Amino acid sequence: TTYPQFMFEFTNLAASCKTCNGAKRHSAVLVSTFVPLSIPLNSADYLIVHPHLDEWDDHFVYDIIGRIIAANVQNSKAKNTIKICGINYRNAARLSDHFYPAGNDAAERALNGFFRVTNSAWKKKYVGILRKMADDFNLSGALAIVNMLEKEI
Repeated sequence: TTYPQFMFEFTNLAASCKTCNGAKRHSAVLVSTFVPLSIPLNSADYLIVHPHLDEWDDHFVYDIIGRIIAANVQNSKAKNTIKICGINYRNAARLSDHFYPAGNDAAERALNGFFRVTNSAWKKKYVGILRKMADDFNLSGALAIVNMLEKEI
């Protein structure tokens, strides 16, 4: 833990899923690089959305395929939270359900790959894997996801 002195402070405690908490792990979440003497109590002190100091709806929305995304493209706090807390792993798990019975695990791996890489050629490869699964099993929900991801490349 980076700041063990704050481990049991009420304003530092929040329920989180294993994926988000594990992804955040030792990442910097404070704007300042200096070690604070007391736990920061202002939203502006945090790089990520703070569960006690920020409102979820001010930062995130669900898009048309069910992913958690930043409410607007300028919202760096939301983007930081998605990256630092591994929200795209949660998004991949949620979206992979639409690929049943084609193979949830394979779809989740391909979706995780798509969200992780920035190179468009790699993104296209992952979308190709997903499209084949969706086409082979004629999965309309999965096809809608694939079509949306293709538009993003």
